[in-house]
Amino acid sequence: MTSTIPCYLSTTSASASGWHREGIVWTWPTRARSREKLDSGLGRHQLAWGAIAALMTLGCSTGHCAAPVDLAHRTIAVGNHSGVEVKQPSLFYIDEPGAWVSLWKQHQSIRQPQQPIRTVDFESHAVVMVVLGPSGGGTSVEINGVRLEESRLLVSASRLIPAVGCKVIAVVTRPYHIVEIHRETGSPRSELAITDRRIACE
Repeated sequence: MTSTIPCYLSTTSASASGWHREGIVWTWPTRARSREKLDSGLGRHQLAWGAIAALMTLGCSTGHCAAPVDLAHRTIAVGNHSGVEVKQPSLFYIDEPGAWVSLWKQHQSIRQPQQPIRTVDFESHAVVMVVLGPSGGGTSVEINGVRLEESRLLVSASRLIPAVGCKVIAVVTRPYHIVEIHRETGSPRSELAITDRRIACE
């Protein structure tokens, strides 16, 4: 049975000088549990969107809260080896061309030959990237949903991990998923909710 365990939330924000990632703002007790307990599915009832809903409630003013909007997203690139070096799952929100060029250059830095940058119309769209820290062979990441609530951009993603006993290549990877979304007014504070999900052996 597939288990879903919320891990943590991290945030990003854009700046005039480019992009940067802020620190972790939420930690789940499940991070400290043993792998055996994680595999048993403890905490599977705690869904990532539940954590996001709590944040949305805390962020609402006493007067009025705009209804959350689910944003469609289109994959720009997805894979297992990114040149963006992070130590833990991280979220990047890009809403201007210069920051996109900088991020894409770092992302492609370990590739030969390097792929040309993907064209994005930042007048109407923005880019969201989730990249994991150093991971084992067979691990991947998938953005499941992007939701706008008030001034928050809430991103839900899954870290897909091979089930116990699967044969995987002994290599260190840095999985990533980059998507394009419709850009809303302003630069929202971005928050990531990531869950671990075991996948069957191929």
